[in-house]
Amino acid sequence: MVSVIIPMYNSKKTIERCLNSVKNQTYEDWEAIIVDDASTDESVEICRKVAGDDPRVHIYTLKKNSGPAVARNYGLLVCMGDWVSFIDSDDEIDSKCLSRAVEVAEKNQADIVMWGLVNIRNGKEEDYHRTFCGDERVFDKGKIGEVISLLYTVKGEDGSRCLNLTGPVSKLINAQLAKSKVFPEDLNLGEDTCYVRQLLDDCYKMVYFNEILYFRYVRKESLSYGSITGEGERKAKYVNWMVKYNKNTLGIRVDVNYNQIMYDSLAELIRAYVHIIPKMSMSCIRNAVSQSRETFIYEIDFSDVNDRMPVMVKCIDRGWYYLYKVLFVASNILRK
Repeated sequence: MVSVIIPMYNSKKTIERCLNSVKNQTYEDWEAIIVDDASTDESVEICRKVAGDDPRVHIYTLKKNSGPAVARNYGLLVCMGDWVSFIDSDDEIDSKCLSRAVEVAEKNQADIVMWGLVNIRNGKEEDYHRTFCGDERVFDKGKIGEVISLLYTVKGEDGSRCLNLTGPVSKLINAQLAKSKVFPEDLNLGEDTCYVRQLLDDCYKMVYFNEILYFRYVRKESLSYGSITGEGERKAKYVNWMVKYNKNTLGIRVDVNYNQIMYDSLAELIRAYVHIIPKMSMSCIRNAVSQSRETFIYEIDFSDVNDRMPVMVKCIDRGWYYLYKVLFVASNILRK
């Protein structure tokens, strides 16, 4: 059985389309886990109407609005399937989506199966996200590092953005693996990418097949829109989580390019903090420069990572590394 987890908040305009796309699946062995994040509109009533007497649809309502991470974690807690797939309440899936995903998963004995998605904006399809070239790609344990590298660069092999990789949607995940990880509930930006990052560490085989089966509708009211347009502090929290996670896992991984992953993480930090500069006064900049010796890189201390850190630091341009230090301190000053 496939557990389809749908976090929902004030989705009265879209949840009927979303839930109907699940009910219309050619693959019938599924359950829909709708987790309502304390909506204030008629979303729950619409779900009940669409569900009718279908016993496969389960609706849960959280006591208070807590964000998509909490809603998804609750869905993982209560789901009963052998496989897990996430759908956002704004979106829909092709009628053969679950059937094709389960077919590919069973054929390859995969832990994770991924497929393509397309953004739909103002009723028009645009921005196809496939990530990998070719009809089907198989990544065993020794090749997962390649997937992790794309996760950090947020670009697929063809140079396009790989939204189907960085989030939990457009995937079928072994339930045991899915339930062993959690979405970081203290983050309100990037928590979905952090969840995927954890999955990849314990994934023994991932398969991608090149079919567009997920339709992502872009609207301002969606659960993720606030994250996309969020402030620097939220982005900083996400990147800090990712760097700390890398630090804790690099010492035990043997099948990834450590230097490249750490370089990509620091590069993402730089990109994340660049937009902080317009908020800084000259006195703030001077203060940041004077304090830049007390940097995050030393606070979390990478010295235990088997001598790889010195190699990584040497490969980073000194000017960029210094800018990173200043921006990190500056972000902490602005948060106080």
